[in-house]
Amino acid sequence: MEVIDERKPIRLPNHVEQLRVRFSDCDAGKIVHHSNLFRWLEEARLGLLRAIGVSYRSIEKDGIHFPLTACSATFSRSLRSEDQIEISLWLCHLSRARMEFYYEIAIKNDVAATAATSHAIINDEGRPIRLQRGSDLWIRLSAGLGSD
Repeated sequence: MEVIDERKPIRLPNHVEQLRVRFSDCDAGKIVHHSNLFRWLEEARLGLLRAIGVSYRSIEKDGIHFPLTACSATFSRSLRSEDQIEISLWLCHLSRARMEFYYEIAIKNDVAATAATSHAIINDEGRPIRLQRGSDLWIRLSAGLGSD
């Protein structure tokens, strides 16, 4: 029986990032160490930004950062070195002060893990900020979501 994850949006993902599992991602048991998942999620988020025409470097130059405030993951199968994986990413919630993502990590359309992350939006001093509604970043992020 398939378990339904209520966090997953009922729409196509905002972005799909393809990665190959590296040998160095694996532990002594020759399976991927769980900590690598969160690095891959970051790669998928950066891939989303590139796909919408924004580089993280340009966001940093503007003094904006997206620190992780919460994360969770559920693993349903092992991954091994050389596996070609796809990370599907959904931007689930976007406000001017925070954002949330949902992810599926799959190999050959078989979901190996699901995850969710939440992020604050802060300035260089580490203080919470709000994205300006008319900013290029806000417009590009909110285009596929219909945020307020």
